[in-house]
Amino acid sequence: MKTKKILLGSAMAVAAVATLASCGGNSGLSVCLASTPDHVDPALNSAVDGASYAVHLFGGLVRYVPAKDGKSVELAADLAKELPKAVKEGNKVSYTFTLRDGVKFSDGTEIEPSDFVKSWNRAASYTPEDATAEGALDADYNYMFEVIDGYDSLNDKQEAGTLKASDYQNFLNLTADDDKNTLKVVLPVDVPYFYELCAFPAYMVLKDADKLPADGSWAKDPSKFVASGAYTLKSYEKDVKMTIEKNSTYWDAANVTTDKINFVFSDDSSAMLAQYNAGELQLIDDLDAETVAAKQNAKDYHVIGQLGTYYISWNVNGDTFKNTSIANNEAAKAEVRNAISLLIDRKTIVTNVTKMGQTPSTGFVGAGLTDPAGGEFVDHNGVNGDGKGYCGDANNYAANKAAAITTLKKYFTYDESTKKFTNFPSINYLYNTNSGHQAVAEAVQAQFKELGITVNATNQDWAQFLQTRKKGDYSVARNGWLADYNDPISFLDLWTTGSGNNDCQLGKGAHATVTGYEIDLTGIGSYGKLTGTWSDTYDVVIAAIKSETNTANRYKLMHKAETLLMSTGCINPIYNYVDNWLQAEKLTNVYASPLGFKYFTWAKQA
Repeated sequence: MKTKKILLGSAMAVAAVATLASCGGNSGLSVCLASTPDHVDPALNSAVDGASYAVHLFGGLVRYVPAKDGKSVELAADLAKELPKAVKEGNKVSYTFTLRDGVKFSDGTEIEPSDFVKSWNRAASYTPEDATAEGALDADYNYMFEVIDGYDSLNDKQEAGTLKASDYQNFLNLTADDDKNTLKVVLPVDVPYFYELCAFPAYMVLKDADKLPADGSWAKDPSKFVASGAYTLKSYEKDVKMTIEKNSTYWDAANVTTDKINFVFSDDSSAMLAQYNAGELQLIDDLDAETVAAKQNAKDYHVIGQLGTYYISWNVNGDTFKNTSIANNEAAKAEVRNAISLLIDRKTIVTNVTKMGQTPSTGFVGAGLTDPAGGEFVDHNGVNGDGKGYCGDANNYAANKAAAITTLKKYFTYDESTKKFTNFPSINYLYNTNSGHQAVAEAVQAQFKELGITVNATNQDWAQFLQTRKKGDYSVARNGWLADYNDPISFLDLWTTGSGNNDCQLGKGAHATVTGYEIDLTGIGSYGKLTGTWSDTYDVVIAAIKSETNTANRYKLMHKAETLLMSTGCINPIYNYVDNWLQAEKLTNVYASPLGFKYFTWAKQA
């Protein structure tokens, strides 16, 4: 899931001060997680802040609840009575969920199994290549429904020439029996993270999902909003705040301890901290390095590890190299991008710039995910599977720099007297408005400048930034990803050709016809060597991972996929995320997950 967090800038200082001052006193719990979200509609949202709002407003078959240790969260049934076991059906498996009796939307109408059918088909709907039939939502996360049988049927119908608009509303292999209150879900193959998917915002149930507008505007309009979760939308003011109130129709309303939550929108750290110190905010989720240094031993300072990676993304179709000798040589561009990655001094950035306990990243899949071969997934990454990663040695920047210079000399002119390149093109670097992202950009800028490489850094507000990256209207940009569930595939499947989260545009546009990719799967089950375009190689191995039932082989395939991904040089990892925030000592029972979500449903204030 896309994340904007690091530390905050000052673009909205005046507005934030006025806003926060109005949210104090006895007006309920007031917190600030981020600035104005791009989407609140759970099917359209692809950012961590929007997901934190969604888990309060919408319900699913499964949810996260406080774990027995009182510190973390764990999976439990939500609108479903219990978590059913998988049942073999020939070569497929099925899960049959029974809804709790009398579960309702906030308008008092019954939540029925057929509502899930409508909601999931809406969220999963995509427009096949060259299709003329309209009506698909084409949400960024539609690929998360690939695990459900029938997902590929839209492509099949398009190839057969039979696709029509109505197919978008009923193509997943789901069977609802509203009389028996059951929902049967068929999967081509069982996946170990299916319950986690069922707790993800995109899988949450919506009222009249088949009639909702595709732009998600209804989710920010209290007059049109209908909730299925613990809270409902009371008010929404763009760039100011969103207020949610306890939903009395929610099945577990008796255990919802916070009656009202003000989610304040801001990207100004100074005003936010001032209002927190004044008691007008009870939690702030973005801290600058100075605040962390001052607060790291304080009782109101909290920090946990996250399953996520902060990185720089290159648009594979970008124009950085358009006027160079490698303009039409994708293999050379990949080599150059990987050399540029070696020029990033990751240790200096986490030690002297971000200073929040992050660790240098060695690949795209984040730290903290286990591997059946022992240890963590990252312990087995790298071309040789030795855990050395894809970005050199973070503790030996001099060696990384020397290797990068050697590679870059093959394509660009290097002045031995000045120790600088004289004709390397300028890099246009985009980041979302935030002093932390700016600090990282300036650090990279300075590191590259030593070698004569110019970085032009510009910023956009969060919502605009998300759309710019999604559309591929950039060359190089800061990026971040948090796992959507506890499995490495949640990092890897966003880079398939059809993924709405594929910001690097791999397999899209001009890159769709680029050949030369190769991935050798020989020795892993019955797989062989794949060659050709991005879709011929990467898409195929991701599909194989999702259908593989042998755990050891599945992980071997994922390591191969990451190696192919990193070979493009389109991803320059910088560090592994941590989640830190300030929380008033009087505020208790707030829970955070390694996925980045914050839960205030059970919060209490002394």
